[in-house]
Amino acid sequence: MSGDPPAAHDGKSRVFVSYARVDSARVQPLVEALIAEGFDVWWDGHIPGGASFAREIEAALTAAQAVVVVWSTASVDSDWVRDEAAVGRDRGRLVPVRIDPVVAPLGFGQYQVVNLHGWTGERTAKSFHDLIDAIGVIGGAGGGQSPRRNVAPLSGVARPPSRRAFWIAGAAVPAIALGGWWLTRRTAPARSIAVLPFANLSGEPGQDLVADGLAEEVRSTLARMPALQVTSRTSSELFRRASQDSAAIAARLGVAYLLEGTLQKGGNTLRIGVQLVRGADGFQTWSQTFDRPIDSMLALESDIAGHVAAALQLKLLTAAAMPPGGTRSAQAFQIYLKARRLYAEQGDEASLRTAAALYEQALALDPAYADAQAGRARALIAVADQFATGETRRSLSDQGLAAAQSAARLAPGSAEAQAALGFARMGRLDIKGARGPYERAGELGAGDADRLQGYGGYEARLGRSDLALPALRRAVLLDPLNPSAHLTFADGLYLARRPSEALVPLRRAIQLNQAITFAHSRLGDCQVLAGNLAAAVVEYRAEPAALYRLTGLAIGLQRLGKPAEADKALSDLIAQTGDNGLYQQAQVLAQWGRAARCLDALEAGFAVKDAGLTRLFVDPMLDPVRREKRFDRLLRLVGFE
Repeated sequence: MSGDPPAAHDGKSRVFVSYARVDSARVQPLVEALIAEGFDVWWDGHIPGGASFAREIEAALTAAQAVVVVWSTASVDSDWVRDEAAVGRDRGRLVPVRIDPVVAPLGFGQYQVVNLHGWTGERTAKSFHDLIDAIGVIGGAGGGQSPRRNVAPLSGVARPPSRRAFWIAGAAVPAIALGGWWLTRRTAPARSIAVLPFANLSGEPGQDLVADGLAEEVRSTLARMPALQVTSRTSSELFRRASQDSAAIAARLGVAYLLEGTLQKGGNTLRIGVQLVRGADGFQTWSQTFDRPIDSMLALESDIAGHVAAALQLKLLTAAAMPPGGTRSAQAFQIYLKARRLYAEQGDEASLRTAAALYEQALALDPAYADAQAGRARALIAVADQFATGETRRSLSDQGLAAAQSAARLAPGSAEAQAALGFARMGRLDIKGARGPYERAGELGAGDADRLQGYGGYEARLGRSDLALPALRRAVLLDPLNPSAHLTFADGLYLARRPSEALVPLRRAIQLNQAITFAHSRLGDCQVLAGNLAAAVVEYRAEPAALYRLTGLAIGLQRLGKPAEADKALSDLIAQTGDNGLYQQAQVLAQWGRAARCLDALEAGFAVKDAGLTRLFVDPMLDPVRREKRFDRLLRLVGFE
């Protein structure tokens, strides 16, 4: 199977297959059938990730004579697939197929789709013949030919394609015939924007990474604003060294605005220039220059991104366009972004409390700022769940629920407020009560990474990985610099019993924030399931949060045949975490084979509303007691059906 980008022309039509990673097993028969028909197929089924991966995708997309986009339940929500589809569309090479009964995303509905739903791989099937015809038409438009159908190029047609094949190919063919007129005249959404790669004007190649980091941080920050449509990195990167003017680039990307940036270094100072360009005419509508010392690059990127986002919120979002739950105060919005970043890092208790305090500062500037109230709710509940004990824990949980309810009252139409309310109810072990807010958030929020994390985490705990994983994967795509997004995605994979796949997002979360809690612990859990006990203990020792570190060590050391050290870890867990660690005590006891004591701890945890019990239905660490009648009773009490 071809794993390399298309090489020099060899007479075969070059086909790029775009799909959601979760569908790889379903897409592989299609790839194999196309190869058997003589096509030169590129797909990423055997290509590792990394910086070179993006370059290979770009090269393959550029060289492809047909871009076969596989629409499925997962891929319609994938920004990567949409980006690749947009490139295929804009180059006049798009051939869409459908493997699930779904509607193509906005912007692709005018293309007739080859229906492969229910196709089982037979190359004699009519639907597969339709696909071959469509590729032949598109490939012919680019000078290539279908190896099976030998469809002639559209210029100087020797044998005209069938009417059926023409309409399967869709509007891409007329776009080519009209010299791209449609592509440059289509109307872009009014609040759509692309962040182009920042230009390094320093003359120092080492500053390229700084420029790329700034652009990505700004892009990720803007993507967290639900009222903005932000083109993802894959599309924007295609214009890193483009010679087109701004209006032409905006037309190709289908956006109303471009954000351009430059970086210059002078001594220990960086000068960053940012400008907003209107796509219709290339007119600069806003610009700002920032001079910053090179002390902490992460703080610099976050600072610049916050200033840019606050300015663009006021520039692009009118009062009518402001999403429910937002604010007109630029200062409150900047503080909100700082708090949100701190919360996303999932650090220690002090950082979560600081996030809560920052949200309160934003609320002091705008008491009606519902999304800030929602963020405060999540921060308080996170402190309660992970670090507090006794009356302090109950008080923080109560404050968090009250804040979430206040956010929902302030802005019933805010996806963030609804997601926070679902999160608060989950923390109270109200599984059924969380469903309504999470579903409501799903209806309201088209692309908010936090909302997707909450919804995906909820569905993961119910064992519905088919719903959870696409949402969690999309959260990562929307907010790739958010360590919490990677961690939550990895947790969903682990709970779906796919620990080997969880390793990459877990390590990425740690790379983004070395002080993150829970990631090392979850890496240890994955190693335990794989039987790599020594590696598991190494990861557990690196976990900064005592609640998770001691739990893992008690499990790993016992499995390694070190019972005295394991007993010490459990004793420390009980002493240091009290009633906040009842669920973790139960995990240890289950793994030690102490079923009765494990169930005692779980029942005690239910009595104090230990939020860990929301994982009861799917937690692999509790498998040894899963057949006990008392366990089944607990499932029903918590609300699992």
